[in-house]
Amino acid sequence: KLETPTPTITAQILDLGSGVSRDGIIVLVDDRPIPVTFKEETGEVSITPDRPLSPGKHGLAMSVRDRAGNATQQSKLSVVAPAPFGVDETIAYPSPARLFARIRVGLPPPASTRRIKVDIYDVAGSRLRRLVEDGPFSGQKQDLTWDLASHSGSGVASGAYIYRVAVSSGSGETVKTKGKLAVLR
Repeated sequence: KLETPTPTITAQILDLGSGVSRDGIIVLVDDRPIPVTFKEETGEVSITPDRPLSPGKHGLAMSVRDRAGNATQQSKLSVVAPAPFGVDETIAYPSPARLFARIRVGLPPPASTRRIKVDIYDVAGSRLRRLVEDGPFSGQKQDLTWDLASHSGSGVASGAYIYRVAVSSGSGETVKTKGKLAVLR
């Protein structure tokens, strides 16, 4: 599994005879040629796709020819590109809530989430409560439970409430979403 949709993939290629031909290195991603960087002194080959890979499975193939014209059989492998960092879904349940509410946050795999923060507001815009879960979380649904109390501990009244979810990645990226839930006492 790749960690980014635009990975840099490296390999080492050595030919102790005539040496590797710089023009004889061919790398394909999904049967599409990709530019190659080759360091002759170390034999290091590196490629970075010129555009992000779409989420899911991709084929990677490489063939190498030496300066004498001898070619390797094509080496093939599969890689899986991640979905972009974000939130698949947010659901508050039960709604209406009577004793507690859970806010479910769906995270796409394999993005790594470091923190989930949920702020709960009344319809006037006053923040009543903050819920925080620290990860890491990866490709799973995470439930945060609200006991229907404010920061001071007093129970909230029947009515409509707004929740705002902020999901932060290990690289510092943050995605925000919001939703509504009802409380019925």
